[in-house]
Amino acid sequence: MIPKFDYYDVVKTNIDIFNDNSVVEGLIFIIDRNGTFEQNEEVSYDVFVINKNLLIKHIRESQLSFVRKPTEEEINIIRNI
Repeated sequence: MIPKFDYYDVVKTNIDIFNDNSVVEGLIFIIDRNGTFEQNEEVSYDVFVINKNLLIKHIRESQLSFVRKPTEEEINIIRNI
């Protein structure tokens, strides 16, 4: 499978992980071209949410939307994790 997003792309998702119906925005940290344990129909991603210092794992490609390319500062934060 060919991924739609690149490493460090800023993406958003409306997965309700904080129980407040907020949209979560983060950077692509890991790309799994083979999907997840639960499905192998589409690429999955791990997304790092900088302002929460949180890694969200196994998000399906269809659950993400592209926001923008990362800043140099964001890339440096990710590289230093």
